[in-house]
Amino acid sequence: MRTEFHCASAVDHSQLNCGVRLSTNTQTAFSMALNSNDPLPSGISAAEAYARIRAWYQANVARVEARHDEYGKKSVAYIRAMKAVPSETEMQDAFKQVLSGLLEWAYHESDGRFKMAAYATAASK
Repeated sequence: MRTEFHCASAVDHSQLNCGVRLSTNTQTAFSMALNSNDPLPSGISAAEAYARIRAWYQANVARVEARHDEYGKKSVAYIRAMKAVPSETEMQDAFKQVLSGLLEWAYHESDGRFKMAAYATAASK
């Protein structure tokens, strides 16, 4: 089995898109989901969820830097460009990237409280 990364980028984060497709001799669809027993943060604001996601990714950026592929380079650039005080649109884009994009590589990673995908799911509109 091999993994193919298909990424397209534009100047602003709202237009960044990256998909992952696993392929074998027959096409295989792949999607991630939280486990039914994964807790979601309740009552968390989008700003707080974004801050926790941003802090975790910035602290762990070396993990994706080690990939040395296009997906890794684009993910690193995205992480480094994440603003400390983002707009609502930028926060929602970051949540989308965690769930299925340039930040998806850490979908099931946790900051010790919740998985990155749990923050993104709880704060997504």
